Amino acid sequence: MLWNSRSDEIFYPKREIPTPELLLHVTKREVLKYSSKIYDPLGLLSPVTIRPKILIQELWKCGLNWDELIPDNIKTMWTDLIKDLEKAIQFTIPRYYFSKPSTSTELALHVFTDASPKAYGAAAYLSNENETTLVMAKTRVAPIKCLTLPQLELMAAIIGAPLAAHLHSTLNYPKNVFWSDSSIALNWLTSTKTLKRFIANRVKEITELTHPYKWRYCPTDNNPADLLTRGHIIEQFDQMNGKSYVAPDPPPLPKIRLQEAPPFTVTGVDFTGALLVRDENRILTKAYICMFTCASTRAVHLEVVPKLTEHAFVQAFRRFVSCKSIPKTLISDNATTFIAGTEELKRLCESATLKETLSIRGIEWKFIPKRAPWYGGFWERSRLIELTKTSLKKTLGRSQVSMETLQTVVTEIERILNDRPLTYFSSDIRDCEKFIPPRSSFVR
Repeated sequence: MLWNSRSDEIFYPKREIPTPELLLHVTKREVLKYSSKIYDPLGLLSPVTIRPKILIQELWKCGLNWDELIPDNIKTMWTDLIKDLEKAIQFTIPRYYFSKPSTSTELALHVFTDASPKAYGAAAYLSNENETTLVMAKTRVAPIKCLTLPQLELMAAIIGAPLAAHLHSTLNYPKNVFWSDSSIALNWLTSTKTLKRFIANRVKEITELTHPYKWRYCPTDNNPADLLTRGHIIEQFDQMNGKSYVAPDPPPLPKIRLQEAPPFTVTGVDFTGALLVRDENRILTKAYICMFTCASTRAVHLEVVPKLTEHAFVQAFRRFVSCKSIPKTLISDNATTFIAGTEELKRLCESATLKETLSIRGIEWKFIPKRAPWYGGFWERSRLIELTKTSLKKTLGRSQVSMETLQTVVTEIERILNDRPLTYFSSDIRDCEKFIPPRSSFVR
């Protein structure tokens, strides 16, 4: 790498890579020779330079000798790759990380990790309150020995942890923040259970290098390290440095979740699918669980209903109101997108008399837009329903119990759900207590 003292920029020396038309023979030796000419110690060109590494691995898989001609399909890939490599080395990088001097106390290094079946790696960004810049990146080609994607995500964390340790010892900044889009890998990093040796050894190494800093979840679409692992064309390269990735800006919380109000003032409503119970005559019948979730405290209230009828729902609602409080607003899925998806439930949601009954009590029932299940995020729609069903399965197994037993078990599950941590729960005894729904939301 070279320095242009006039523009104060770092640039790459020009490298001539002959196209296949100019070469008499395109072999594995030639591909390795010319792809290795680009010296990129900081990994700033990694989204492009990972591609020849992946290509060389493909050549090894083909079992070609060093001077054996490569297949036509790989030759076409090499031709396209040459063009991108030549364009990549034309990039210039400002020598200063930030365009203006900053005295911000918010300076931090954000390390993003990602993996794909082809490669894995990490990208480190230095950020202040105004700017974000790519500092360094590292990539590795995925091993030929097949690993699961979560295992590769853990390998990516193995890259990110020492990368952050190296930069932290070199640059003057106060903290590291680690990001991954793999919930499984993140779970391994905080698990107190006995893990398989492959996973346990790597978790130990990562934890030792990153402690006391935390790992956080980052959606795949907002993870810049995704560009490192899939081998992108030059037109997509600017995305590595063209956007602030410091914690992707989340949409603002709805006003109903920020207003100070008693618990369950705004309540989400959802139903499970049908459950089988035995009546007094030992005949199998259906039952459902109606879930009420507080928008502000995230506490839940579960009611067993025998049918998806207006009468059954009103009775369940009356029990909920008696135990908790009268909500001002009920929010639920659109009638066509409820989990149960039955005609009875659709009729229940569209019932004019039910709406009138609620209106008399000063309650408004709102529905989220069609085909927009993410609107129900505040009551963790699928997650809480799934947790309820999983708890039922672990408690009852395949046994078909009576309605009374089901009601008892559901009440116990409600208590368990209301003890769930609402934030990251560390296994470090020095950290703060877990944050759960406040006890004041469980009673009137």
